[in-house]
Amino acid sequence: MVLLYKGVKMLLFLVYMVLMVLSWGDLGKRKGIWSWKTVLASVIAFQYLLASFLGSGFMLVWAAIWGFIAWMDWNQVKLRS
Repeated sequence: MVLLYKGVKMLLFLVYMVLMVLSWGDLGKRKGIWSWKTVLASVIAFQYLLASFLGSGFMLVWAAIWGFIAWMDWNQVKLRS
């Protein structure tokens, strides 16, 4: 059970890092630098992601959510309203 939990944490960490690296690769193509939402979401996600290796599963979920928000904001994904 512990091994499964650690595997899920590592998988989410890798997914987050891949999404951020893919969006950072687009940095040179954009005229502007990151929006404040992307910077804030990235900082919070990375902070909680690092803390999740020492803490609870809640922090890991929180990091995944904020990482996804940062990725959506960076790539200007629009949600239907």
